[in-house]
Amino acid sequence: MRYDRPAIPQRYKTIADALARELTRKKDRGRGARLRDVLAQFWTTDEGAIQYSIVAVLPGGQYSPDHPLVAETRSCLAAIALAIPDELGTAASLEAYGDDEVSLAYVEGAFSLDLSKLSWPLNVPGPVGAV
Repeated sequence: MRYDRPAIPQRYKTIADALARELTRKKDRGRGARLRDVLAQFWTTDEGAIQYSIVAVLPGGQYSPDHPLVAETRSCLAAIALAIPDELGTAASLEAYGDDEVSLAYVEGAFSLDLSKLSWPLNVPGPVGAV
């Protein structure tokens, strides 16, 4: 299911790009460096408004809901959601889970935001593989 569809449907590309831009801003880079991935689900309401949910995937297993890193990550996601103009879309859910807590069903139904800059900054060469 995850691979038999567009990367992000065209109708949600503008909101996905805006979220990715906010997540990769320098002021958030320190927090973003701790994330394994940021997954988003998008939908259009009956009234035609775009809504989204975001799940930040934290490395290293499971985290309790009151873990400081979960709270800090959710706070960061909230600040990012507030920076997005309402006409692009509104947040319905902002969550942070450990990588052991995110189900395959969620991964298949979500889109990974374009955050390669968080794992491979522009000033650091990427991995070298077989040519």
